[in-house]
Amino acid sequence: LLILASSHLALFGIHPDVVPEAASFLWYLSFGIVPVFLFQAGRNYLQAVNRPGPAFWVIVLANFLNFGLDYAFIFGKAGLPALGADGCAIASTVGRFFMMAGLAGVVFLPGKHRVSLAALKWDAAAFTRLTKMGFPASLQMMLEVGVFGLSTVLAGGLDPESLAAHQIVLNVASATFMVPLGIGAATAVLVGQALGRNDLAEARKMGSLGLAVSAAFMVFSGALLLAFPIYAINGFTADLHVVKIAMGILFIAALFQLVDGIQAALTGALRGAGNTRSPVYANLVGHWFVGVPLSFLLCFQLGIGVKGIWVGLAAGLLVVAVWLWVVWSKALPLPAAARSR
Repeated sequence: LLILASSHLALFGIHPDVVPEAASFLWYLSFGIVPVFLFQAGRNYLQAVNRPGPAFWVIVLANFLNFGLDYAFIFGKAGLPALGADGCAIASTVGRFFMMAGLAGVVFLPGKHRVSLAALKWDAAAFTRLTKMGFPASLQMMLEVGVFGLSTVLAGGLDPESLAAHQIVLNVASATFMVPLGIGAATAVLVGQALGRNDLAEARKMGSLGLAVSAAFMVFSGALLLAFPIYAINGFTADLHVVKIAMGILFIAALFQLVDGIQAALTGALRGAGNTRSPVYANLVGHWFVGVPLSFLLCFQLGIGVKGIWVGLAAGLLVVAVWLWVVWSKALPLPAAARSR
């Protein structure tokens, strides 16, 4: 699908000046999709058995590798040709194969939590259970990630400077989001383990703690972005026009940090409780029934431009966060003895 899309970017309304490099970039990046999926499966398994460390170190090493390959492929170092944007995509794809191989070594080689290759056989009952819980979780991620992908498509219909500014701020927001995403994953594991012990009070405690830590971090990151926006942008570009546009939309991104952290933590808490459907409904309504129409209206109909896209994203995240907050508050009622205390 990604290769197919790369050949038809003009159909999405992408600015003609951007299409050639974007198409080539996506073509190279598509080869890293399967390694990412396999890495993700291994990482989730290791998290569930309380071994998040190996995935962390594999990702750290992959980032160093990616940085070196980016420098070599993009600018033509170490005897390599300067490939520009294509070089960036190639470096990312090589890094993803490294991530897959690194984690496979942890999962399949001898150790306490080794997965036997002999166990990799078809099991219809297990597949049914996996699909029933996994499909809604996958759909939720698709709805959440997809709306930000669509926002880039919408920004691609504007001038190249607005698209560049949008991508810079999206990268900054994605970087801060990694922390609550990790907290959400940990919350899912801890809530699930507590419920496995039939300890509702502990499950609620873990969910609330994940929510508090995630919210606190995002308030801190939002404050930093509001106080020092230029430092977050200058690392990407020296183009004053792009910097000016990015400053305007980074302000909006800073304001929605809190709700983004809340929804990430609560999605993890609900997933640990076995509720993968509520985040689907919340993301569908919040992002696609509220955020996308509002982004389109503000950006194109009212002529606000890329700022309108980000106001729509912020509104969608707010709806998702409130929705999940309500669901979580009713998800795990405490036992009567605990309530009486």
